[in-house]
Amino acid sequence: MRRTLAGLLLLASSSSVLGFEAVDSIPYPSLGDFPAYPPAEIGPGRIFGELGVLRDDNILRQPTGTYETVTRLGLGASYDARVYGRQRLRLEAHGAGFVYNRFSDLDHFAYGVLGEWRWELGNQLSGTLGYERRHYQTNLAELRTARQEMITSNRLVGTAALRVTPNWRLRGAAAAAEADRRGSSGSTSVTGGIDYVTPLGNSLGAEVSSTSGDAPLSEVLDPADVFRENDYDQKELAAVATYNTGPQLRLGARVARTERTYTLLPSLNFKGTTYRFDAAWRPGNKTLLAFEVYKLPRPVLEVDATHVVTRGVAFGPSWAPTAKLVFSARIAREEREYPGDPAALGLTAIREEVVRALRLTAGWEATRRHHLGIAVETGERSSNLLGRDYDYTAVMANLRYVF
Repeated sequence: MRRTLAGLLLLASSSSVLGFEAVDSIPYPSLGDFPAYPPAEIGPGRIFGELGVLRDDNILRQPTGTYETVTRLGLGASYDARVYGRQRLRLEAHGAGFVYNRFSDLDHFAYGVLGEWRWELGNQLSGTLGYERRHYQTNLAELRTARQEMITSNRLVGTAALRVTPNWRLRGAAAAAEADRRGSSGSTSVTGGIDYVTPLGNSLGAEVSSTSGDAPLSEVLDPADVFRENDYDQKELAAVATYNTGPQLRLGARVARTERTYTLLPSLNFKGTTYRFDAAWRPGNKTLLAFEVYKLPRPVLEVDATHVVTRGVAFGPSWAPTAKLVFSARIAREEREYPGDPAALGLTAIREEVVRALRLTAGWEATRRHHLGIAVETGERSSNLLGRDYDYTAVMANLRYVF
């Protein structure tokens, strides 16, 4: 696939919290996801502009909805090329202005920038060094009020892989991240692993990781600022595997024993088995079926909790009947448990929620430069806490021109 994970994250970063992710993630045939259509031959650099409109019947995700129309005007650029020998450089930048028809206080400018150096030394040693910065509006599904609250995050990541023999590979990674939302917080992590890799790219391995960071409670939960110095440590021991049968089927799995502990709030500690299984199956040259099942504890800046334990399942079919037209869908269900909310302090019942969503999209490439995407997304959230249930339907369209 021509789209790297980093690129997908960056291009969606400025807009996904608003619902534009549905049109930003359309698998256009020219991207190379379907064997029937070769990927577009583009130069090392490109510039694009886009105009999008979203109509949401419950923009603030309240029990009673309020219609809102959001207009997005964006500009982006990317560069990906070999700069010397085996060394490659990837640069991306994307900025967008968002204008609200009813809630003008939410008007803002969001952006993302990414730089990544992919290095190789001989035939055995390779890796990456990358930096990403994002500036975006807090997820309105968690904020639930028409208040502008921006998040700025920075992340520095380095990876390395050493092929000890034709089949055995050692790898490592280190990352440092910080984010600013009502105060700054940061984290550092290191990961090491070993894999057995076959000539077809199948692999089986093990990895260990350790992450440490800040976990202060929000001002909503800690108005006296008693737990500002609360920190966390997370350790994992995992088994990882990938299996490929050519372009038709790819399977991935990661099963880990995860332990997350807090310095000032041990009642929030998490310990258990976590996992992620994913599959991409192409039963035909024009069809792609994607599956995902997972259970993960993850920190989320937008919520008033130290972390969220998520259990989810998703299915996404895509069909490209021609080289210019593609249809896709996504059905997802996710259960969420919120340690660190008022329940952790003995104030309420433990917050538990279920989120369901259905997405239908269509993309048309009039030419390799003109991309038109439309989408309909509907979803709901049910919660055991009063006033947090909602449902919504959003319709959106986006026109992108690649220079």
